[in-house]
Amino acid sequence: MDADGKNLHRVSESPVNETAPSVMDDGQVLYTRWEYVDKGLGNAPSLWSVRPDGSGSDHVYKNNTVWPAAMSSARSIPGSKKIVTIAGGHHFTAVGSVVLVDTTRSRSDIDAMTSLTPETGYPSSMGYPTTKFGTYMDPYPLSEKLFLVTHNPGAKHEREIVYGIYALDAWGNRAELCRDPQYSCFQPIPLRPRRLPMEIASVARAEDAKDKEQSSSLFIQDIYQGMTGIERGRVKYVRVMGALPWLWNEEGIAWSLGTDPHRKKIYGVVKVHQDGSAYFNVPPNENLFFQALDENFMALQQMSTFVNLMPGEQRSCIGCHEPRKNAPGMTSVRSLALDQPVQTMTPQPGDTGPRMVDFAADVQPALDKHCVACHGGEEPKGRLDLAGVPTEKYSRSYDNLIGKGLISYRDCAYGQAHVMAVPPLTHGSHRSKLTAQMLQDPCKADLTREEFIKIVTWIDSNVPYFGTYRGKRSLQDKDHPDFRALPLAGK
Repeated sequence: MDADGKNLHRVSESPVNETAPSVMDDGQVLYTRWEYVDKGLGNAPSLWSVRPDGSGSDHVYKNNTVWPAAMSSARSIPGSKKIVTIAGGHHFTAVGSVVLVDTTRSRSDIDAMTSLTPETGYPSSMGYPTTKFGTYMDPYPLSEKLFLVTHNPGAKHEREIVYGIYALDAWGNRAELCRDPQYSCFQPIPLRPRRLPMEIASVARAEDAKDKEQSSSLFIQDIYQGMTGIERGRVKYVRVMGALPWLWNEEGIAWSLGTDPHRKKIYGVVKVHQDGSAYFNVPPNENLFFQALDENFMALQQMSTFVNLMPGEQRSCIGCHEPRKNAPGMTSVRSLALDQPVQTMTPQPGDTGPRMVDFAADVQPALDKHCVACHGGEEPKGRLDLAGVPTEKYSRSYDNLIGKGLISYRDCAYGQAHVMAVPPLTHGSHRSKLTAQMLQDPCKADLTREEFIKIVTWIDSNVPYFGTYRGKRSLQDKDHPDFRALPLAGK
């Protein structure tokens, strides 16, 4: 917003929470992102940055390690490339130990971290960090050696904690500056002027930024960069997907069996050229992630986080899961994608436009049509019942497909986030027994290409059951007209 409070506009579109923003010396905004895209419910809150106009959202640190569980209240240190932050627990992100992060050493592992208060330790994912050494909040760096912090020095019950303002140095020494016996003191901020951060120009023209429907674009130079073991020519498409925001006035969380709770949306697919390049429009103000597909629309590699683009923003990447420090390779040949007009996404075979991924809408109709005759009734073949009968949380078919190990998916067990980048073909439709069976007689005899694509897309979306946050879900509400509602068109 402007200095006078006018022209307030949102620069973040996360499906969950994005918190604790601070302006770094280079003009970017540093913040904590909560996300669960193909991760467990815990250990994933990490540090990201964004330009003040909302463009250039970028991972800073901790999206690839579960230790500590979360980071928050981060600030850049004046005259340094280091960051000071709080290492805390999942639901107590802002309370914990004071840590320095040096992203020049690593963005992906614990080598970047130095704890200034190691005696406090790191709390567990869901635990409140109460130790006899106390806890910390709100670090404000004066230099690499001296910090202001909010600190509770004792190990009392959470409701009895009274925080004060302390000075903390790089060797862990601390001195009390301010304390009230009845009221906690938080967020120390010096009243001296700070050097103004660098001003970053907006990536979009003012008139473009007002057009919320204006497309953004993404250029991939060579999708095979970083995709170890995938031979050239095998990637045919990029599937553009998104994580739907949770609406606070809807029923709430309804996670699928062992997977993340986000509802997944398919925006469409684009072609990948022979040299691995692709240049295409994407919708702005959405939580987008991408999948590299073969000719059968089966995922070879998947992106387990998301990126936002503002209206009119243009972004590019070198490849798929390539190391962050890589620079584009020198080439005398212009990428084939740049010799063509920017692509507009097209629906997958069987789709008519953007849609949500929903088991009951996408998978169950094919099971009813082709499978239940053998895999249903009182004595289902192979003891595999694929009838869509509702169960306590999902359906008989969904419970059996997942429970009997017929699907290879990314298990996002509660509190055990799978955040490390994995090689291509680690999980998904190419590794699923169900897919192998669908490609053999008698199962493939009458299955249409469109039905097959919907099923493998559901698998590669990490097997969500629900495609909407709407409706009643408990089995006791099975007679309610909104019981386990199907997604609305495109939503």
